[in-house]
Amino acid sequence: MPYEGYLSNGGLIQLLDIKDTTAYIADYKKQVVYKDVLERFNLKNLELLHYLIDYICENSGAPISYRNITLAAGSAGLDTSG
Repeated sequence: MPYEGYLSNGGLIQLLDIKDTTAYIADYKKQVVYKDVLERFNLKNLELLHYLIDYICENSGAPISYRNITLAAGSAGLDTSG
């Protein structure tokens, strides 16, 4: 059973003991984005950053290009000019 959990949740060992893994992963993503990325690079467009992270995670098995990301973000109504 732990092997199936590893396959579905990834290599975060602490997820084996947590019931609500979706909330844990979402919180983990927020912490990484806020503490590591926003503070280090002083980014202004937080909404676009969240979209970019979600897009990359959802399309991790497919080729990703700057053009594809820009088109997808534009069609989602996000400003990609700055």
